[in-house]
Amino acid sequence: MVLWSLTLGHDYEVLGLESDDYRVLDDTREPYLFPADCFVVVEAREPEFWVCSLGDEGERYCYPIEWSAPGFFEDYFDGESDPHQIF
Repeated sequence: MVLWSLTLGHDYEVLGLESDDYRVLDDTREPYLFPADCFVVVEAREPEFWVCSLGDEGERYCYPIEWSAPGFFEDYFDGESDPHQIF
């Protein structure tokens, strides 16, 4: 687990949920996943524009519709241009 790219005490906006992980812009300004237990939630309200779905075991996945396509962030981190432009 990589946590070196987070600053203790810094506020981070949750961009999406994947199971028990939060996707946030870390200190390198990249949208990485981190375990939810690394954070203290100060505002629990979720954006109305998030589209949420449940996985096979009831885990939640929530993102803006533009980012919710399967493989979106995999393509983003593979360097493909479309996800970078959408993000």
